[in-house]
Amino acid sequence: MQKGEVLNSRYKIIRALGNGGMANVYLAFDLILKRNICIKVLKLKLANNIKTKQRFKREAQALTHLNSPYIIKIYDYGEVDHVQYLVKEYVKGTTLDQYIMKNRPLSVRRAVQIMEQMVMATQEMHHHHIIHRDIKPQNILIDDHQTVKLMDFGIANILYEHSIDSKDKVIGSIRYLSPEQIKNNHATVQSDIYSLGVVFYELLAGHPAFTGNNINEIAKKHLKKSIPSIRTTRNDVPLEIDKIIAHAAARNSFDRYHNDLEFLNDLSNADSNNHNLKLTLNRHLNFDSSSDDSDTKVLNLTSLNDHSIKSDHFTLKDHHHSKVNQYFLWLFIFIGFLGLCFITLIVTKKYSVTIPNIKGKNKYEAIQILRRHHLNVSNIEFQDDHKLSYNNVISVSPQISMRVKANSKVVLVLSNGNGNFTVQNYIGQKYQSVIQELKWAGFKTSVSYQSSNDFPNGTIIKQSLPENMSIHPKNKSFHFVISSGMHKNKLKNLIGIKKNDVLKYAEDNHLHVTFQYQNSRQPYNTVINQNPLPGIIEYDGDNIVITLSSNQFDNVR
Repeated sequence: MQKGEVLNSRYKIIRALGNGGMANVYLAFDLILKRNICIKVLKLKLANNIKTKQRFKREAQALTHLNSPYIIKIYDYGEVDHVQYLVKEYVKGTTLDQYIMKNRPLSVRRAVQIMEQMVMATQEMHHHHIIHRDIKPQNILIDDHQTVKLMDFGIANILYEHSIDSKDKVIGSIRYLSPEQIKNNHATVQSDIYSLGVVFYELLAGHPAFTGNNINEIAKKHLKKSIPSIRTTRNDVPLEIDKIIAHAAARNSFDRYHNDLEFLNDLSNADSNNHNLKLTLNRHLNFDSSSDDSDTKVLNLTSLNDHSIKSDHFTLKDHHHSKVNQYFLWLFIFIGFLGLCFITLIVTKKYSVTIPNIKGKNKYEAIQILRRHHLNVSNIEFQDDHKLSYNNVISVSPQISMRVKANSKVVLVLSNGNGNFTVQNYIGQKYQSVIQELKWAGFKTSVSYQSSNDFPNGTIIKQSLPENMSIHPKNKSFHFVISSGMHKNKLKNLIGIKKNDVLKYAEDNHLHVTFQYQNSRQPYNTVINQNPLPGIIEYDGDNIVITLSSNQFDNVR
């Protein structure tokens, strides 16, 4: 599309922002709402490609249901003259990979702050059963207010639905893909958590955790090696942070954080500079803080299909078939013996699993437990129950303890609720720790954000329902006002205005001001210099130094 062209009689193209294999991205102006927006347009040559159109539509569907200050907002989606387009929030800033290159090494505190925002973004996403599958620094923006914005949901997958990708393909970015994605297994919440752990490492190290000459080498490191200890690169990083990274990026998905809330709690504890952290880490995780796998040679695997690589996305085939190094012959014999036992198990028991006891569990916990037992939820039903709370499991079909084939489908029967819920005083608490409880209880929650000098970022300032109120939670709305931290001011250009105007500006923006005088030809009491310079972010209560003209002639007049 050309500069000045108007799409759908509404979006006027300003300039191109970039292009990818699937779509072109433009900065445009919304002629109705009078604002800049980002518009993503599917390439014409792909207009008849059903899978590509599905993938494009999937991004729109994924973003529509999400409401987080840390996720790019979607405004519109449509098709005009066989041209599919997606209208999104325009964020002025830089991608995280560029931010790392410019600011490395990042302080531990700044890295933790970025991770907290990213995990809050994925928590919102996972709550709506959306798996991103391609979390990487290139898909994360840092805006001018230093806020994280997660973007590019083009290959996001809805939990418990089949992917549109063919069975012999894995789509994603190799440096950040989880081992199970490389193996072409189903991506889960833990797959995104793995990618977050690898990104966390890069924030602190200034370079990716796994590198290699080609995707074959990098893929093998993900499959065979634990993530290197960040403390071998930076000894100023606390051991607790090192453990958080290792826990998030554990090779076995069962060893990772079970959910985003666990991850976020550990990050919040780390951010409080408490060196006696009580982390939710898996105590059985084999963590070696002295190992560095980035220089270790790997076994020769059957070459991966390099011809199918396009940019950062790739296709992997038959990664399991490796040639065994002669020095590991004894290992081959042992694995062969285990394989024989495994084949025997399959033949005799047809790889069956037992339906776990999930009665009384809340819906989200029950689904995670079933996934870990290689079982899929095909349907959810509700029944009245006088003993169990809303969204808790009454029963499951097939029944608990019954043996079924792996990857079988099960039906959950959940409780409609057993009566009223007593509202607590949530003011001052972390919103992310409160929201899960309320959603499990059955409330529909909504939030708005407000700056505050008294409440830290992410804590609750106000709540719509009063403390001690007794209410049935099913489908009831509960609104919260969340602190966005101290009020930020992008300092305006004050040069050339009068002292009284400076005083009014400082009062309106809660800033302190110090005046000094310097001889100049400008009229008396006119601003000739300011510190900080225009455009710098200032917080409530910060001080600015203003230099005024002391022109004696003007003063006498």
